[in-house]
Amino acid sequence: MFRCARPHALGLAGFLLFMAGACGASAPTVDPAARRRVGDATIEGFEGHYHNHTWLGLRYAEPPRGDLRFRAPRAAPPRSQQALTLGAPCPQLAHPLGIQDEPTGTPVGDEDCLFLNVHAPKLSPAQAPRAALPVMVWIHGGGNVVGQGGSYDAGLLAQRERVVVVTINYRLGPLGWLRHPALAEGASPEDASGNFGTLDVLESLRWVQRHIAAFGGDPRNVTIFGESAGGRHVILLLLAPSARGLFQRAISQSGIARLLDPRHAELPAARGGHLNSAHEVLLRLLRTDGAKTAAAARAQLQKLSAAEIVQHLRKQTPAALFNAYASEQDVALLQVPTLFGDGHVLPAGDALALLERPDSHPGVPILLGTNRDEYKTFLLFSEAHVRRITRFYARLRDPDRGVLRIVHAFEMDQIAGRLDHRDGIEPVVLLGLGDRRGGRRLGLVAGDGRAIRGRRSRRLRLLRKRMVAEHGRGTEQ
Repeated sequence: MFRCARPHALGLAGFLLFMAGACGASAPTVDPAARRRVGDATIEGFEGHYHNHTWLGLRYAEPPRGDLRFRAPRAAPPRSQQALTLGAPCPQLAHPLGIQDEPTGTPVGDEDCLFLNVHAPKLSPAQAPRAALPVMVWIHGGGNVVGQGGSYDAGLLAQRERVVVVTINYRLGPLGWLRHPALAEGASPEDASGNFGTLDVLESLRWVQRHIAAFGGDPRNVTIFGESAGGRHVILLLLAPSARGLFQRAISQSGIARLLDPRHAELPAARGGHLNSAHEVLLRLLRTDGAKTAAAARAQLQKLSAAEIVQHLRKQTPAALFNAYASEQDVALLQVPTLFGDGHVLPAGDALALLERPDSHPGVPILLGTNRDEYKTFLLFSEAHVRRITRFYARLRDPDRGVLRIVHAFEMDQIAGRLDHRDGIEPVVLLGLGDRRGGRRLGLVAGDGRAIRGRRSRRLRLLRKRMVAEHGRGTEQ
């Protein structure tokens, strides 16, 4: 059963002002001033925590269940509703970085999950259609396996900065990304891509283009922004042909430029495929469903037709699918192959190399960044690297192993360098946070980042922080 998730604070320091959760102690009441006409539908919202207007649980695509599982989203028309409560999160396993109201590893969510939420400054019904305010679309993080848009209350950001903020759900884990030849037989290029979660994000952006003016937003002035997995989506949407014209600016916090070779997601592990490729997962499902040995599962899989494989995948519960990816190291942050370079939804090839090509992306203004403490959270939940003292306090088992890395900082540097190279401008470092590595505290992860605006780059000194781990505080320098 779906429960409202606890709120998160976002890692876009300085301008990201999502501070209180969208889940309140009691259901809000309709504010007549938050009534909006969207197509033929009437949508009623409420006054948020920050004297803004909020509309929750707006459906942007039909439920991806049954025959729509493992298919591109189908747009949903606006429906009259009192938009006072969140829609369900997409299926996932409960985790401290995602849905926190159940024990870690518990299946939560529902396949009827393609909802979004809108937060806007307080406007009258007459003012809203003429306001033409900037729009920001938030793509949540969580490794593409946990999280939901409703974990963030964007009311303060909307009210203080006079922007319209949209937070979205998209399919996660194997329901969002699964690539198998059987699913591609007779399918459209979108349906065959395996990039269903990516297609969800694109469909939400199309919803924004069609309907955000009714809430006071300007569809010609859309910024996509996200962190971690959401930041990766932002970078790769720059390269997605069907994303052209859906946004005009981009912000990626802790994102990476990485496209997965589709063969890696399909082939057996023995032939170079991912440990959790579709082939390996199918074998595990067959074992769960009765095959007594691995050899028996392989023999059974060879006898199945493409239609039978699709039927077998669609009959699985979300919990069964997710359990086929379970890891002893972290039962909820599953290692699922995602974001394939399928050649249609996302281009094939090396993402960094593609960013250098003038014709590969629209050249919109982009802000890139990362945090000094990037790997702190991941190490906290890795029993292989830390000795847990309390749920949220741990010490490194072996500080000399060099586990405190600056992977995301390096990725940001690589992305910015390629974009600068495309523009014929030397790379310019904008943000450098700390240089101490291999220390004994989890807070000593260095970070770096850059920002690029169109065809111009300029040196900035943004912010430097040093963690005071003993007190959980930071000092600005």
